[in-house]
Amino acid sequence: MAQEYPELKAIAASIEKKHTEIRKNHEVLESTFARLGHVILKVDPATRTVTHANEAIEHVFGYTPDEIIGCSTRLLHIDEHSYAEFGRMSEDVLRRGETFETEYRMRRRDGSIFPAEISVRWIHAPDSWREGVVSVIHDVSQFKAQQHALTVSQEELTQTSRKFRALFDSALDAIALIDDEGRYIDLNPAAIALSGYSKEELVGRRLRELMTSKSAEGFARRWGVFIDRGWSTGEVELVRKDGQEFVVEFSSVANVLPGVHISINRDITDRKEYERRLETALAERELLLREVHHRVKNNLQLVTSMLRLQAQRNDDGCETRVLDTARSRVDAIALTYEQLLQESNPAHARMDEYVEKLVGSTRYAVPMPIVKVDVVPVRFEIDRAIPFGLLLNELLTNCSEHAFRDRATGEVLVQLSEAGAQEFVLSVADNGVGLPNDLDTGNPATLGLQLVHSLAAQLEGAVSFSSYEGTRVTVRFPRE
Repeated sequence: MAQEYPELKAIAASIEKKHTEIRKNHEVLESTFARLGHVILKVDPATRTVTHANEAIEHVFGYTPDEIIGCSTRLLHIDEHSYAEFGRMSEDVLRRGETFETEYRMRRRDGSIFPAEISVRWIHAPDSWREGVVSVIHDVSQFKAQQHALTVSQEELTQTSRKFRALFDSALDAIALIDDEGRYIDLNPAAIALSGYSKEELVGRRLRELMTSKSAEGFARRWGVFIDRGWSTGEVELVRKDGQEFVVEFSSVANVLPGVHISINRDITDRKEYERRLETALAERELLLREVHHRVKNNLQLVTSMLRLQAQRNDDGCETRVLDTARSRVDAIALTYEQLLQESNPAHARMDEYVEKLVGSTRYAVPMPIVKVDVVPVRFEIDRAIPFGLLLNELLTNCSEHAFRDRATGEVLVQLSEAGAQEFVLSVADNGVGLPNDLDTGNPATLGLQLVHSLAAQLEGAVSFSSYEGTRVTVRFPRE
């Protein structure tokens, strides 16, 4: 027939070609449906049994396509009530020829419940909609979780924003938000009150426009350093709207938000004025203190001169020694004031320099052997320096009078060291004759040793004596 009717052969070939295209399209659709993340089910509307399912059903529900095909969709619903309700709602819509779409809670094979978006469409047939329906099911549990997390984050952000705004508005310090160009973006009420301008006058205005000409110099360079480093602190002079200049202490942080920088400022004009007055008062006090030290030193030198003249006029050797001893004690006090006058801070004397001078003064007044000095460079206040000097003077005088009575040479070592972080140790050691056997160092009868104990007590210290190849007197006293 094909030979007799060649036109039939052409028609048959065309039909075969169409069938081939349909098969290919069907295979493509089947492959696409199998790989979709959404579950696609074909359901018999009369029995509500599954007649076709793609591979996504295993990932979403836990059933393989072979397991679910031929089964009722009841398996996918939470319970019987849910199954019945879904059927009623979808059938009403489908009867009207519409697509049924809803969000519904469904059940997996393991019993877990999850939210899903469902779209049900009827497959058109000429005679009846009951030819079949297609359900597309999308698991939205992850989306819901993300949506919930986003909602929580937005609520937290809103709460944080409210807290920041409350802090921003109620802060006593002036706070300003500034952009990359150094222009005001926002200011709190304290900043507005401090400047004297209104908020409308300040927003959009450059920060340097409110600075004094002195503070504005080099602002561009300082601003660049601030942006690069990320923070800055310091002081700056500003001008209020009424022209009054004032000083603020600022602490700024760059890029608290992209392109937004925050500066917290505090008016320290009164504090700066107080500091200036305090510096002036301290300078006046220092000048007065130096004048007092100078006059006391002069008066003590006058007393020393009078004692020296009295000793020179006295024929009694015993009285002369008493006067010389008294003069050496006055000299030790006068030397303290002389040392204080040479210090940058007239309230503290440097002890290493003082001891060197005191040793020199003592050797000049009375015969002394070789004296070596090893003193740490510490400073004592006058209330501590005077009893320390008198104590050392007594120990040196005792060495000169008693340690080398039977010899012409000898050596004395004076040391002041730090014993840890809590105390100082003063040691005066000689290689002389040593202490007499009958001397009670704890309860001495001589005025010199009595003074040693008394002066050590003023330093809140303790005295100890040892006599081995000479004499060593050690005084330990606290640092403070």
